[in-house]
Amino acid sequence: MNLDPILQRLNKVKRVKAGVYKACCPAHDDRTPSLEIKDADDRALLICRAGCSFDEIRAALGMDAHEFFADGKTPRQAEPGVSIRDLSEAASFELAVCYVVACDRAKGRQVSPQDLAREKQARERITRAWGAAP
Repeated sequence: MNLDPILQRLNKVKRVKAGVYKACCPAHDDRTPSLEIKDADDRALLICRAGCSFDEIRAALGMDAHEFFADGKTPRQAEPGVSIRDLSEAASFELAVCYVVACDRAKGRQVSPQDLAREKQARERITRAWGAAP
């Protein structure tokens, strides 16, 4: 799969290893690259470690779903749901965000508006994940 059309639309692209790149996620205010882009032969896999969905990333890139597949076909819709492992990883990350902000508050540090907004987003994602758990 040729990743160039995707990589050209991203910021701070860095090759991690053959067929794997990191970049700033276009779906959220990402200053440190949290988006992983992998060449999976017949498709490009995009994983935001901050929790953005594929559809959020795709829309932010201004691309259609079929553009992430080597054959250009529109993918079948997957059954709704998420794996326990993915849910656990995402929830752990969001809990870490909340923990960092709580520690800053406990130490009397001023919390920036951006950090407050990210903490709110983390709480919302944890609440949604809790509802998605089997």
